[in-house]
Amino acid sequence: MALRDRARTPRIEALADLFARRERPHRGADLPTARKFVGLLGGISAALTVAFLAMAPPTSQGDVAGWPTAVLIVALWAAGARWLVVARERVGFSQLLMFCYLGVAQTAALQWLAGGATPYRALFLLWLGAGVATNTPRRGLAFIVAVVVFGSLPLAYADAPHLRVDIATEALVWIAMGGVMLLLIDRVRTQRAQMLSIEEDARTRAEEAVKRVQGLEAVADAALAHLPFDDLLSELLNRVSRVLEVERAAILLRDEDRDCLTVRAARGGGAGQAFSRRVSIGEGIAGQVAQSKRPVFVDDLEASGVQSVVWEDRARSVLAVPLLVEGGRVLGVLQVGTTEGRRFTSDDAQLLQLAADRLAVAIDRARLNEHAHHIAATLQRSLLPSNIPEVSGLALATRYQPGADGTQVGGDLYDVVPYSDGRVGLAIGDVVGHGIEAASLMGQLRNSLRAYALEDDQPERVVERLNRLMHHWQQDRIATLIYLVIDPRNGHVSFASAGHLPPLVCGPDGQARYLPGGEFVPLGVLPFGGYTAGEAMLEPGSTIVLYTDGLVEERGRSIEDGLERLRAAVEEAPHDPHAMCDHLLSTVPPVGTVTDDVALLATRLLPVDTGSLELRLPAEPNSLALMRRALERWLAAVGANDEVSYDIKVACGEACMNCVEHAYPPGDGDFVVHATNVDGEVDIEVRDFGFWRPPRPNSDRGRGLELMRRLMDSMRVVPGPEGTTVHLRRRVRSEAFA
Repeated sequence: MALRDRARTPRIEALADLFARRERPHRGADLPTARKFVGLLGGISAALTVAFLAMAPPTSQGDVAGWPTAVLIVALWAAGARWLVVARERVGFSQLLMFCYLGVAQTAALQWLAGGATPYRALFLLWLGAGVATNTPRRGLAFIVAVVVFGSLPLAYADAPHLRVDIATEALVWIAMGGVMLLLIDRVRTQRAQMLSIEEDARTRAEEAVKRVQGLEAVADAALAHLPFDDLLSELLNRVSRVLEVERAAILLRDEDRDCLTVRAARGGGAGQAFSRRVSIGEGIAGQVAQSKRPVFVDDLEASGVQSVVWEDRARSVLAVPLLVEGGRVLGVLQVGTTEGRRFTSDDAQLLQLAADRLAVAIDRARLNEHAHHIAATLQRSLLPSNIPEVSGLALATRYQPGADGTQVGGDLYDVVPYSDGRVGLAIGDVVGHGIEAASLMGQLRNSLRAYALEDDQPERVVERLNRLMHHWQQDRIATLIYLVIDPRNGHVSFASAGHLPPLVCGPDGQARYLPGGEFVPLGVLPFGGYTAGEAMLEPGSTIVLYTDGLVEERGRSIEDGLERLRAAVEEAPHDPHAMCDHLLSTVPPVGTVTDDVALLATRLLPVDTGSLELRLPAEPNSLALMRRALERWLAAVGANDEVSYDIKVACGEACMNCVEHAYPPGDGDFVVHATNVDGEVDIEVRDFGFWRPPRPNSDRGRGLELMRRLMDSMRVVPGPEGTTVHLRRRVRSEAFA
């Protein structure tokens, strides 16, 4: 007996579970199909009722309008069936159950109108199937009871032979069929719910897999290789964190010289203080990974007694994998962690290792690119001028910016060539192509240009000689170049262009314009010359800008758009040449990666302050020529004639030479020249910050002071503990001050 009870227990439990309350009572049910099923049975009931009305007319109750009532019931069933099948409104299971109860009640009414006629009892079977099939077992059981009750109503008003036996028989059949349908439908719903759950789980896993694959693709994004190295590491950490859904991550790179790991990038847990921390190989989590070249799992750091060197506060769970490249070389360790307990699985380790492998390739490539970029930039800058000379009356600024692919040497060149008479030559050009050959040709062109420019100050002849030299070298290359000579004293400009973009001038009023003229084919195109010079006059305060095509060219757009963008940017830029260059480099190049090199040269013709002049120059003989040119330009502006200007320049030159010879050791220190113009008198102070050495005995030198006294109206030498000051004064005898 006990065995039988134990054998029946699972069945009883299954039966109890069948009628138990459920959190999701209709789980696994298909509402659209149920709606169409009930509507279809309602339509069948309407059709059968039409047939049954002929066999059992609804006229047994004489005082009731039987036919109108029957017709109304048929119309309601037909309309309800159509509404359930084709209507777009959402009908729930509760509404379907109410419709079935209404159908059972209407069937009972038809049977009553027909005096308990048997044909209408077949309709109860249809509504039994509709009600049981579309609802939960608990509601279905109540519906079976309702069908049996409504089907037994003829016992109250009809008296036919064997009526009780027929009703009891049909009631038992309905109960049996309803019970079987309840069990079968619940089984189908359970299986369907399981299939839907499996499908949802599969969809969730697929979405997670897609998400992780997309994350891995993001880690392996080729565009990351162009980022600076530190930015690359930071961006890779962010992407790895999103892929594995962790809040902490770190990259430790191996230092071969010290045989240790150094934290190069970290996020989460106060990681800002972790940079440059070192971990010995074999120690700690990262050290073990670097030594064994295998992943390490730690589910609970506190329980394991291992302390993280990356994050200030403890992480709970950590997973670390090696960064391996070809040949099994360890670049470092990729480490992720969580503050909450998490059991990292082998799938997590495989995913992180896959990300680490791609990340290692990106890091290795970035290191190589960074090294190649450093070599290329060093070579490029060694071929360009190391410094720009000071030119009286001009403010000069130059910039060179490598392209996005900074691993190749570019062919852009610029140079500044000062002349002895105060003029200055400005050159900028671009050798077509990249690489060592382009850089070599650029260096040769620059050296040749400087030599030709020092021999000849006519821009068109300098450019023509360079063109002949290009053909002499017999190289399959061409170059664009513009050479411009500017005189700071009067603002006269002459220039010649070999296929280069035109110079841009911004006047003191802020309006910018391109200079026309002086244009001919690039160097190396034609074996003969035809270069001419263009000319212009600049007002004081004007700025002239020379540039290469990398500043204005954008793939897929006209060069005119870039030139207009440059002109507008120059009008908005600061007047200082250095600030102007920085502004142009940040605003003019097209949005996105700039693939070509950019060379930029900005020159401002400084306005002359007729009230004062101040120069601070190194105490070197070469500074005297710069002083004389600046003083000559200023004296011409204040109205000194040539004779007076000559006397003042000679006297001031003697004072400056004393600073160079007597005040400092060679190459040490500087001197200041300060000149003022007050009511036609020029006062000049030449000051050093050293101590004059006494003249050597039996020396022919030492007549400079006497020369200054004769050339100037007055001269005083004032020595002091902080240096010596020479005061010179001369009246400017010109018509302007007559």
